[in-house]
Amino acid sequence: MNIEQIPLSVIHLPVLISRSELNRSTRQLMGHIFKDDLLLDGGFLCHIMAEENTDVQAVGNEIHFNIPLQLEIKHRGQLQNMKATGTLELHLNTKVDVFNNQFLSKTELVEYHWIKSPSVKVLGMSVPVELIANQLIKKYKTKLVQNIDQQIMTSANLKEIGSKVIAYFKNPFYTSEDGILKVFVSPQEFAIGPLTMDDKYITLPAVFYLENLISESEISGRPYSLDFSTRPYADTSSVFAIQSRIPLAYLEQILREQLLTQEFGSSMAKIKIYNLFLDGIEDRFEAIFETTGDFRGKFRLHFTPVFSDDSKKIELDKFRLDILAGKGLSKSLFAVFKNKVEKVSKEALELQLNSFILEYISTSEQFINNQSISNGIALNGSIDHFMIRDFWIQDKRMYFTVRADLRLKAKVDYIDVPALIRR
Repeated sequence: MNIEQIPLSVIHLPVLISRSELNRSTRQLMGHIFKDDLLLDGGFLCHIMAEENTDVQAVGNEIHFNIPLQLEIKHRGQLQNMKATGTLELHLNTKVDVFNNQFLSKTELVEYHWIKSPSVKVLGMSVPVELIANQLIKKYKTKLVQNIDQQIMTSANLKEIGSKVIAYFKNPFYTSEDGILKVFVSPQEFAIGPLTMDDKYITLPAVFYLENLISESEISGRPYSLDFSTRPYADTSSVFAIQSRIPLAYLEQILREQLLTQEFGSSMAKIKIYNLFLDGIEDRFEAIFETTGDFRGKFRLHFTPVFSDDSKKIELDKFRLDILAGKGLSKSLFAVFKNKVEKVSKEALELQLNSFILEYISTSEQFINNQSISNGIALNGSIDHFMIRDFWIQDKRMYFTVRADLRLKAKVDYIDVPALIRR
C-alpha cells in the first residue's frame, strides 16, 4: 500500500451552451462593436445592425460565426429619409487553444458577401456597393476580430478562474457533525476537450483533476495554482476518489465513550474496563482493554474492516479476543465480556464511520443535483455507484478509499454580455 499517494479524481463535465443564447449574445456583441455609424468616402453614412439569423457553430477547436449585418446607407448632405438598405454576411473563424496556462483565441475573417445588395439610388446617386463593403471591412476587420478574441479570452481568463477555484476549495468542502473530520479538495488540473454541437447546444467538454482527502487537517503541500491544458478527446463518465486518513485517536475516543466504566457480567461476577488503547497493523485493528473487578487483567481485541457491496456500508468482521494478562477468568464471564465488547465496538465504530460517509455522499448529491452555479448556468448530476476499498492501518491512522461513479453536465442558457463588455 502506497498510503502517501492520494488517488486522482477525474471529473468529466460537459458544458452545454445554448446555441440560441450564443447567437443572441453574438448579436448583442455586434451591436456594441458597430454602435457608431461609419462615415464612408463620398459623404455616405452607414448604420450597421446584426440581423436575427446569426449562426454560431463549433467543431474541434474551432468556432465558426456566420453574421449577417443589415446596412442602412444615407448621404449626410442629402435628405435623411432617402436611404438604401442591404445585408452583408460575414464569415469568421475562431481557433481556441490553451498554452502555458493561458486561453488563446485567434479569429480571422474568412470571407464576406452580399445577401442583399443595396439597389436603391439616393437622390439619383448610385450606392457604391463594393466600395461600401470594402471600406466597411477595411475599417472594422481588425477591430471586429480583436473584439471577439478579447471577449472570449476575458470570459475564459484562466488565471482568474484558477484563483477562484483555489479560493473556493481553501476551506473544507465538508465537515462532520462533530467538527473533527473534514473533506479537503485540492484541484490539480483543468482541461478542455474538442467542441461538438447538435441542433440546440454547443458542448465544451471540461475535465477536472482533483485530490480529495478525509482527515482532521488540511492536505500538506497542496498547490496554490491550477494547471490548464487541452485533451484530444472527451468522455462522459467520471471517477471520484476520496482517501481517508482517519486518526486512530478519533476512533479510540468513540470506543472510550462507549466502553469505559461499563460493567460486564452478572450479579455474581463483573468486569469493568478502566482503560483502552486502539492501534492496528496492515488491515487489522487491535484494541487493548485493561480491566478491573472480578478479573484484573488485560485483553486484546482484533477485528477487520470490510465494505459490503450489498448494504453499501463499512462492516467490522473477524473478531478475536485474547487474554494478555490476568488469571482466574471463568469461561462464562469471558463469553459475556467477549460478546458485549464485540457488539458495542462494532456498533459504535460502524455507526460513526458510515454516518460520515453517507452524509458526505448525500451532501455531494445535493451539491450536483440541479444546482444554479450562477445566473443562467445550472449543474446537474448523479452518483451512480460508490464503493470503499484499500483498508489499511499505519502510522496511527485508518486509511481507505471511497470511489464513486459520477455523471455530470452543466447547461449555459444565459450569457451576460454587458458584464463581459464592462470587464
